[in-house]
Amino acid sequence: MSGYIRFFVIVALVAFAAIVVLTVAGHVLAARATDQTPESLKPVPPYVAGAFFLLFLVLGFSLVPLMLRAFIVMQTHIGNAELWIVQVLRDHERGVTYGVWGMFALGTLIALPVMMKDLLGKDLLALLAGSRVSQGALVLDVGMPLAEVRKGSTLRLAEEIRGGSDGIGMLIADVVFDFQIAGSALRFEGCRYYWIHTDRKDDSRVSEVSVGVSPQKMSRADLVEAHKQVQQRLRQDGWQPGAIHYRTPEEQRLHGGATSSGQGYYWARGGTVLQLQGKRVDEERRGEDAATAGDWIQVIELRPRSYSGYSRVEFN
Repeated sequence: MSGYIRFFVIVALVAFAAIVVLTVAGHVLAARATDQTPESLKPVPPYVAGAFFLLFLVLGFSLVPLMLRAFIVMQTHIGNAELWIVQVLRDHERGVTYGVWGMFALGTLIALPVMMKDLLGKDLLALLAGSRVSQGALVLDVGMPLAEVRKGSTLRLAEEIRGGSDGIGMLIADVVFDFQIAGSALRFEGCRYYWIHTDRKDDSRVSEVSVGVSPQKMSRADLVEAHKQVQQRLRQDGWQPGAIHYRTPEEQRLHGGATSSGQGYYWARGGTVLQLQGKRVDEERRGEDAATAGDWIQVIELRPRSYSGYSRVEFN
């Protein structure tokens, strides 16, 4: 046996043994658990899933030269050594091995985003998108002239688009930037898009704003935690919390007995209302748990207090 083949025999055996040991250890730990109810079962930790995947790759790649050598040896023993395909494989054994490795590597790279999502719970594309460099800061508030927004922002804004009979303008862009509300200490880094509406006036003042402030997708639980962090920052910055109150028995009955709703999601400062939102960015699946399912991003919307949709919202 040549040193080339001996090396891959050792690598394959070590990888296989490590897989067996990890599997047995997992079964032993599961058997020792005192609570065997389905609710108590915990998902495989990401680092364990990653170790299994790495060992699987090592084992798979090391088997390629071994299987190729075994094929050549068996064909030689049965009298096919002079066949052209056997001669080509024998004369270019390492080249063929490298070629198969290259195809394996390409397939692994193509499937890597899905594999990271399934095995590690990480969205590779979202991580890469979140790692892009900010193109500048967008600083604005409702009622500001668009010209003033352009002047006070380091982010180069998209061109304003006006259309329809109402003459309302829009600026839309999918770009990485930092967002700051003018006159406020609130700043959100790594935002992913903005949607700005302007009014019908000649000076094009900002009337509504929607900003996707999440650098990457998150679970429903992470979205709730992100909302809590922003709510704390809003309190520290002096924003007034708001809610919709149901005072009559009829209203409370229509809303399942609740006396109010919207706490923590409506905030006012001066003539501006900030509304916290969550936007789902994946498709719904049949039978999913609506309370936990989905990939989400956090969205902040700004509108004037005079907006008709806030007529029922009362601010403290």
